[in-house]
Amino acid sequence: MASIRKRKGSEVWQAQFYVLDPGTGKIEKQIRRSTGHKSRKLAMAAAIEMERTEQGIMKAGSTQAQEAKAILARAVVEIERQTFTPLTARKYIAELLK
Repeated sequence: MASIRKRKGSEVWQAQFYVLDPGTGKIEKQIRRSTGHKSRKLAMAAAIEMERTEQGIMKAGSTQAQEAKAILARAVVEIERQTFTPLTARKYIAELLK
């Protein structure tokens, strides 16, 4: 979970959060970045968005999320037609990871 803090003598909030290794779920590294905001509320929102971006989490309704949804919809059609194979599964996974 992202948090924010102010450095001594600074008016701008700094975000800090951990990035997890997707394979093991263990902490890979700690990140600290300036949010560029003096407002606590705006800084926290920026910190959360930074963390989501760094973790590779898509924001609901974003273009990226819509593209992923379209890829999954095509996969569902193949499943319903019973033409879904391990090869097509790999193809869709590769598309999603792009």
